[in-house]
Amino acid sequence: MSGKGEKARITEEHLRAIVAEQFIKGPAGRNQVERLEFYEVQKLDLGSKHISRIERLWEFTSLTTLHLNNNYIQKMEGLSRLTNLTSLNLSFNNIMKIEGLESLKKLEELNLRNNKISALENLDSLEKLVSLNMANNILQELSQMLYLKNFKNLLTLNFCGNPLSEEENYKLHIIAFFPNLKYLDYTYINRETKKQASVKFHIELQKLDLEEAEKEKKTEALKTQESDLQLHAEAFVESLNGSFLFEHMFKYDPLANKLQSVPEISAQQEPYPLYLLILNVSLTFKEKMTGLCVQLFETGLVEHKRRQAEVNSFFTGHRMTTAEIMQKETELLGAFEKYFKELKNESATTFQTFQASAHKDELNKLQKHLLTLEFKLISQIEMMIKKLDVALAEMVGAFCDTAQEIYPLRKNSFAQCRELENKYHEKVQEIIAVTIEEVTRDHGVEDLSDDVKMVFLDKETVMGALTTAHENHLLALQDRENLLITRANAWKSKCIKKLQEKELQRNRKTLSHIAKYVDHYEEELHKINR
Repeated sequence: MSGKGEKARITEEHLRAIVAEQFIKGPAGRNQVERLEFYEVQKLDLGSKHISRIERLWEFTSLTTLHLNNNYIQKMEGLSRLTNLTSLNLSFNNIMKIEGLESLKKLEELNLRNNKISALENLDSLEKLVSLNMANNILQELSQMLYLKNFKNLLTLNFCGNPLSEEENYKLHIIAFFPNLKYLDYTYINRETKKQASVKFHIELQKLDLEEAEKEKKTEALKTQESDLQLHAEAFVESLNGSFLFEHMFKYDPLANKLQSVPEISAQQEPYPLYLLILNVSLTFKEKMTGLCVQLFETGLVEHKRRQAEVNSFFTGHRMTTAEIMQKETELLGAFEKYFKELKNESATTFQTFQASAHKDELNKLQKHLLTLEFKLISQIEMMIKKLDVALAEMVGAFCDTAQEIYPLRKNSFAQCRELENKYHEKVQEIIAVTIEEVTRDHGVEDLSDDVKMVFLDKETVMGALTTAHENHLLALQDRENLLITRANAWKSKCIKKLQEKELQRNRKTLSHIAKYVDHYEEELHKINR
């Protein structure tokens, strides 16, 4: 590939020469090499070829064993297409980082001995890894070994020659945390050594087990949460199972936030807790609105379940109908193939003289019967899709009506959430009006800061801000209502369209198969007729 000691690049010519050389030595022989393609090669030895970079290996898709040892390679790359690799040898190179192995999910043996690697990383996809050789690298911390704890198939490890191997109880530590290990640093691990390691690191093992159990618990909780969020989104009621919508309405309402932070002021010698009044009105609004949201949320989950049951019922019916038609098609094809087999056994002379047109008629009848069955299947499935469309339209419509009853923002339509918002707005208006009067008279407002007083001194501004907040609250409700209705209707339309497109593809494929089948037997009849 290059002169002695010189770094080299992999070329196609060099690869072909190496493959030819390996196969001539092997059982395939010289005659086989000339016809050999790269994608057929299963083992490739590129060791000691002065290679500086891994490249041009993408065609070796059947490769199971690859040797790249004793080269000048600095980066692990160019291996992603070699998805059938089970053994990879990159020992005695200049590699500094483990990378580029994500697609090698079948890899069982990985040899990275005598490199410059300082971290165990990027091996997560190698679930089938049985043997890992990391001898003579620069791994420092023994705790790094815990990265491999979840590799359940590991039987052989080699870390000798790394700084971490100099730590006290290095071998016992690894053996304790890897109970399934059979070989460590080229040495078989006997039962007595395993027992000694288990006793010595008993407390650490218990702690690790507890940590793993807690981690697994959190992982399961996260999966459950993600699954729940997905379900809520599919039911179009995400973020309605609590006070999220209420909090969204008030998140960007600076006036409401400031009013709730105002300290007590007095009016007519009596305590007049403005902040408490505002807070109580807000909490009452929040509690009632949250209840309505949860009610819609629960309704949404029930409706989602009903829609899903309807879709599942469609697919069940589709499978049964298709299976019934396919059974009849199979019987027709079987009968014709039997007929044709008997025909070929007849005398060619008899067939040509008396039977040619009759046999052609039989093929035409078969084609007609197959097309009739396909038309019947099309009609039945179209009817089923229409029925599903009507059912889903009714369900989605009913659910949207329920949502609109809870969020009725159209003119002259007053119901629960808007009514709550209106009541809240009116009560806050009343409280602010009284406060403005007290601030104007400078009566009992000594505890108010100057910036808060300024809010109430400008009646037009504060009332304008309150009106704007009210309109923004209603707009937030309307946006959420529109989102629910739009997504629900879009889902229904997409669902039906997808079924129709899938059925159209199936129909075209079936018609193509029938045409090819008939053409084939027409050619066969023509051959017999000659």
